[in-house]
Amino acid sequence: MADMFDPPLDPGIAAFVVALRAERVETFESCEGGEGHAYAEPTIRFHGDIAEGFRALSAATRCRLPVADLRRVWPVIDGEPTGPHWEMTFSRRAPKRAGTVSEAEARARGVPLHRRPRATPAPPPKQGSAVFAFDEQSLMTEADARAQGLKVWVIRKRPRA
Repeated sequence: MADMFDPPLDPGIAAFVVALRAERVETFESCEGGEGHAYAEPTIRFHGDIAEGFRALSAATRCRLPVADLRRVWPVIDGEPTGPHWEMTFSRRAPKRAGTVSEAEARARGVPLHRRPRATPAPPPKQGSAVFAFDEQSLMTEADARAQGLKVWVIRKRPRA
């Protein structure tokens, strides 16, 4: 899913962006941070009203992302304040290995695809789904996440318009 962005996402922030987008957070800018980057620390900027920042923080907490700060900012461009926008910063970069796998890759590896529980059985995952599991240190397989008592989500790619 991270490869659906143009320009491509920095590898050190991609998994965090994908996780927030799956929670319907409207991100518009991200950077893995560090020397040679636009931000000093891993940062994601997103749109929303005053409540959206707290909703995004809740989503990030559910995904076990290492959030360091949540900010409401008004950038000054050409001497004029713009925004406001939300910024979420992280205490570390996302793992650089791929955070998503296609449904076919997951099935080939023997990784069961799961979704959040529903009252009625859900239809089988569509092609292009991705399997995610976050812990405090890295992305892990579904089996490892389940063994540690963590939740696992399946995130569907949105078709391009």
